Amino acid sequence: MMLDPESLRDNPHLAVLELLIQAADTTVIALCAAHPGLEHELRPDPEPVVDRLADRLVDRISCMRDGIQQYCRSLGELQRLRRRSPDDEEEEPDF
Repeated sequence: MMLDPESLRDNPHLAVLELLIQAADTTVIALCAAHPGLEHELRPDPEPVVDRLADRLVDRISCMRDGIQQYCRSLGELQRLRRRSPDDEEEEPDF
């Protein structure tokens, strides 16, 4: 997501969503570092329950990121529709 002053004036909550995405990405990197089996099937971990929980967390983070991106795309489309000029919306019928 690209943030700029104009988009933040219109939608200040996007800053929080950007921070959430950055934190989620950092969390996935840290989990992969702590549980190499998430990234590569190199060796079984001595505590497979922890690996499964970490894997589930990575999956949920991925779903959250998808939801945030979908929300941002929908918000952008809504804003584009609102910016349309009144002339675009009120076309005269052809008689």
